[in-house]
Amino acid sequence: MNYKKLFKQCMREIFSNKKFDIKVIEKYFDKNYTQKVNQDILNYSDFVKHIQLLKKEIKECEFEFVNLICENNNLHSTHIIKATKKDGRKMKAKVSGFFTFLEDKIIYTDELTCLLEGHKEDSDLGSRH
Repeated sequence: MNYKKLFKQCMREIFSNKKFDIKVIEKYFDKNYTQKVNQDILNYSDFVKHIQLLKKEIKECEFEFVNLICENNNLHSTHIIKATKKDGRKMKAKVSGFFTFLEDKIIYTDELTCLLEGHKEDSDLGSRH
Protein backbone atom coordinates (compact mmCIF):
# COMPACT_ATOMS: atom_id res chain seq x y z
CA MET A 1 0.00 0.00 0.00
CA ASN A 2 1.26 3.51 -0.79
CA TYR A 3 0.94 5.15 2.63
CA LYS A 4 2.52 8.42 1.46
CA LYS A 5 -0.18 8.86 -1.16
CA LEU A 6 -2.91 7.78 1.27
CA PHE A 7 -1.67 10.23 3.93
CA LYS A 8 -1.57 13.19 1.53
CA GLN A 9 -5.04 12.28 0.27
CA CYS A 10 -6.32 12.08 3.86
CA MET A 11 -4.97 15.53 4.76
CA ARG A 12 -6.33 17.04 1.57
CA GLU A 13 -9.82 15.55 2.00
CA ILE A 14 -10.13 16.51 5.65
CA PHE A 15 -8.75 20.03 5.45
CA SER A 16 -9.70 21.23 1.96
CA ASN A 17 -13.38 20.65 2.66
CA LYS A 18 -14.71 23.67 4.56
CA LYS A 19 -17.50 21.65 6.18
CA PHE A 20 -17.13 18.87 8.71
CA ASP A 21 -17.77 15.41 7.23
CA ILE A 22 -17.59 12.44 9.61
CA LYS A 23 -17.47 10.06 6.63
CA VAL A 24 -14.06 11.41 5.65
CA ILE A 25 -12.72 10.77 9.16
CA GLU A 26 -14.25 7.28 9.16
CA LYS A 27 -12.60 6.62 5.80
CA TYR A 28 -9.07 7.36 7.05
CA PHE A 29 -9.04 6.81 10.83
CA ASP A 30 -9.58 3.60 12.78
CA LYS A 31 -12.19 3.69 15.56
CA ASN A 32 -9.40 2.76 18.02
CA TYR A 33 -7.34 5.76 16.94
CA THR A 34 -5.08 7.47 19.50
CA GLN A 35 -3.27 10.75 18.92
CA LYS A 36 -0.52 12.21 21.09
CA VAL A 37 0.07 15.90 20.39
CA ASN A 38 2.75 17.58 22.43
CA GLN A 39 1.56 16.52 25.92
CA ASP A 40 -2.10 15.86 25.09
CA ILE A 41 -3.65 12.49 24.27
CA LEU A 42 -6.78 12.30 22.14
CA ASN A 43 -8.87 9.21 21.49
CA TYR A 44 -11.04 8.81 18.39
CA SER A 45 -13.96 10.77 19.89
CA ASP A 46 -11.66 13.60 21.00
CA PHE A 47 -10.10 13.68 17.53
CA VAL A 48 -13.53 14.02 15.90
CA LYS A 49 -14.28 16.95 18.25
CA HIS A 50 -10.87 18.43 17.39
CA ILE A 51 -11.64 18.37 13.66
CA GLN A 52 -15.10 19.86 14.28
CA LEU A 53 -13.49 22.70 16.22
CA LEU A 54 -10.94 23.32 13.47
CA LYS A 55 -13.76 23.56 10.93
CA LYS A 56 -15.41 26.23 13.09
CA GLU A 57 -12.21 28.25 13.55
CA ILE A 58 -10.26 27.84 10.30
CA LYS A 59 -11.31 29.53 7.07
CA GLU A 60 -8.50 28.29 4.81
CA CYS A 61 -5.66 25.84 5.30
CA GLU A 62 -2.79 24.62 3.15
CA PHE A 63 -0.06 22.04 3.70
CA GLU A 64 3.52 21.99 2.55
CA PHE A 65 5.00 18.52 2.95
CA VAL A 66 8.69 18.94 3.78
CA ASN A 67 9.52 15.26 4.41
CA LEU A 68 7.57 12.04 4.10
CA ILE A 69 9.37 8.86 5.11
CA CYS A 70 7.66 5.50 5.07
CA GLU A 71 8.75 2.14 6.43
CA ASN A 72 6.33 -0.76 6.47
CA ASN A 73 3.07 0.61 7.93
CA ASN A 74 4.74 3.59 9.64
CA LEU A 75 5.05 7.05 8.17
CA HIS A 76 6.85 10.15 9.38
CA SER A 77 5.76 13.52 8.08
CA THR A 78 7.25 16.92 8.61
CA HIS A 79 4.86 19.50 7.23
CA ILE A 80 4.11 23.19 7.46
CA ILE A 81 0.52 24.29 7.92
CA LYS A 82 -0.51 27.78 6.86
CA ALA A 83 -3.99 28.78 7.93
CA THR A 84 -6.30 31.75 8.01
CA LYS A 85 -8.77 31.76 10.84
CA LYS A 86 -12.34 32.92 10.36
CA ASP A 87 -11.52 36.11 12.27
CA GLY A 88 -8.89 36.90 9.60
CA ARG A 89 -5.81 36.12 11.70
CA LYS A 90 -3.11 34.08 10.03
CA MET A 91 -1.03 31.36 11.57
CA LYS A 92 1.74 29.01 10.57
CA ALA A 93 2.79 25.82 12.34
CA LYS A 94 5.36 23.10 11.84
CA VAL A 95 4.28 19.53 12.51
CA SER A 96 6.55 16.55 13.00
CA GLY A 97 4.42 13.46 13.20
CA PHE A 98 4.78 9.70 13.33
CA PHE A 99 1.74 7.84 11.97
CA THR A 100 0.94 4.14 12.15
CA PHE A 101 -1.50 2.55 9.72
CA LEU A 102 -3.63 -0.51 10.31
CA GLU A 103 -4.36 -1.68 6.78
CA ASP A 104 -5.71 1.48 5.09
CA LYS A 105 -6.50 3.56 8.20
CA ILE A 106 -4.43 5.58 10.63
CA ILE A 107 -4.59 4.03 14.10
CA TYR A 108 -1.91 5.99 15.96
CA THR A 109 -0.23 9.39 15.77
CA ASP A 110 2.56 10.86 17.85
CA GLU A 111 3.19 14.45 16.83
CA LEU A 112 4.82 17.65 17.92
CA THR A 113 3.25 20.86 16.70
CA CYS A 114 5.12 24.13 16.95
CA LEU A 115 3.46 27.48 16.29
CA LEU A 116 5.82 29.45 14.04
CA GLU A 117 3.62 32.49 13.41
CA GLY A 118 0.38 33.65 14.94
CA HIS A 119 -1.12 34.35 18.34
CA LYS A 120 0.17 32.47 21.37
CA GLU A 121 -3.33 31.24 22.28
CA ASP A 122 -3.30 29.21 19.07
CA SER A 123 -0.31 27.15 20.19
CA ASP A 124 -2.68 24.34 21.22
CA LEU A 125 -4.57 24.31 17.92
CA GLY A 126 -3.01 20.94 17.07
CA SER A 127 -4.90 19.27 19.90
CA ARG A 128 -7.65 21.65 21.02
CA HIS A 129 -11.03 19.98 21.26
